[in-house]
Amino acid sequence: MRKILVALFIFPFIVKGQVNSVSPFTLFGVGDLSEGYFAKNISMGGTYSALRDPLFINLANPASLSSLELTSLDFGVTHRFLRQTDQNSGNSINNQNTYFHYFAMGFKFKEWWGSAISLTPYSQIGYSVFTQEEHPDFGFTQYNFQGDGGINQIVWGNSFELWKSLSLGVNARYLFGTNRKRISAEFEDRTFLNSRRNEELRVSDVVFDFGLQYEIKLDRDAEDPKFYHKNLVIGATYGNNSQVNANQSLVDYTYGYDNSNIEVPVDTTNSVIGYKGSIMLPTKYSVGLSYGGLTKAKFGNSWMVTADFTQTNWSEYNNFEGEQGLKNSRKFSVGGYFIPRYSFKQSGRGSYFGEIEWRMGVFYEDSHIQVDNQPVTVQGFTAGFNLPFKPKNLIPGDQKLNNFSFGIVVGTKSSESNTLITEDFINLTFGLTFNDLWFQKRKYR
Repeated sequence: MRKILVALFIFPFIVKGQVNSVSPFTLFGVGDLSEGYFAKNISMGGTYSALRDPLFINLANPASLSSLELTSLDFGVTHRFLRQTDQNSGNSINNQNTYFHYFAMGFKFKEWWGSAISLTPYSQIGYSVFTQEEHPDFGFTQYNFQGDGGINQIVWGNSFELWKSLSLGVNARYLFGTNRKRISAEFEDRTFLNSRRNEELRVSDVVFDFGLQYEIKLDRDAEDPKFYHKNLVIGATYGNNSQVNANQSLVDYTYGYDNSNIEVPVDTTNSVIGYKGSIMLPTKYSVGLSYGGLTKAKFGNSWMVTADFTQTNWSEYNNFEGEQGLKNSRKFSVGGYFIPRYSFKQSGRGSYFGEIEWRMGVFYEDSHIQVDNQPVTVQGFTAGFNLPFKPKNLIPGDQKLNNFSFGIVVGTKSSESNTLITEDFINLTFGLTFNDLWFQKRKYR
């Protein structure tokens, strides 16, 4: 492990390949994690525990699904800009890539039962790094570390409103995908044979997580006792550590180069194909609070502020090689949004600008990665907006509310250690949401 860490964090390195992630930090654990956030969560600092919205799907806390008022279809893609800098030498490299982020469909079975299904990444791997050293026995040696692939998830979430203020939810997540890694040692002295290990890990299993939300209505309207002007939501999620079925294939072999510098395999020294086992995914839990204003003129809140704390016990993680030396991660997120027309008196009335939902947030994470007892932290700020648009020529009685969402995350992943890489990133997420009232009986044609 020590040799791998030294190789990872010494420049120069090269990042290449069409993969969802292009970060050498994805060497650790299962790679770069995707929290299952959609555009709204992303642009509000990554908050989700206490977020309830009748027009947007929030599968990160399945308890929120009971708040859905209309059937929702949600799509999203992300474009990522990444600048990686060696804290010691100052050398840097730029990368960018675009990838599918999420697809989801949410709907109401009953007034007390909401459900959604989605396809999103769970984690991504993508790196290509090398280091060079002078070995006393073998001379000049170059070590290459490459990885690609990832784990995807199909999530089916259900939420049940047990009574008027309390909702419980459960997600069934089907995890599937393949992580590929390759480690090579090449010698300048061509009398020595080079060596390489190709490793492939395939994951396929179902895991569960749970959510809770409790809503408290505040500031009762004097003229309409059934209406409240504000609400407070307390939310929490929990997912226990899970043994996930997997199988591993690996091949160790030696190779050389011919006169045309083409690689020529020589001998297979070890081969394991389809070895069945498991990896341990960690316990994760979150708690959150939101406070916002309500209005009779629209579904849900006209403004909201919310905060989350999330902990993931990555010290529990292990794979076919055993414990990986990861540490527990902690994340703090704060976010909010407002719609001018409904949030402020005499603001934006009659203009499209007043209908836009403006979002913002900040976050700080003490991540699961550490090197030489130096933690790697991630921090940044977020912003975004939601542009509503209504289709023309609606049938009488139809309710269709569509939205284009944009979210931006500007952040840094770094450590105080001068042997690490600093990553500055900008993530741009573009989403489309289509809301419709299904299963209605039409009186007009």
